[in-house]
Amino acid sequence: MPRIVSPLTATQIKNLKAKDKAYTKADGNGLQILIKVDGTKLWEFMT
Repeated sequence: MPRIVSPLTATQIKNLKAKDKAYTKADGNGLQILIKVDGTKLWEFMT
């Protein structure tokens, strides 16, 4: 059964901080945001 993910809010995205390794946060329906080590945030669409 697929996991239900609630969409990220603007505040949640703004508060995402860089870590030692790059990581992603799911936004639902295949959309996720990648947070790089330098703090860059990139949207990715997974099909």
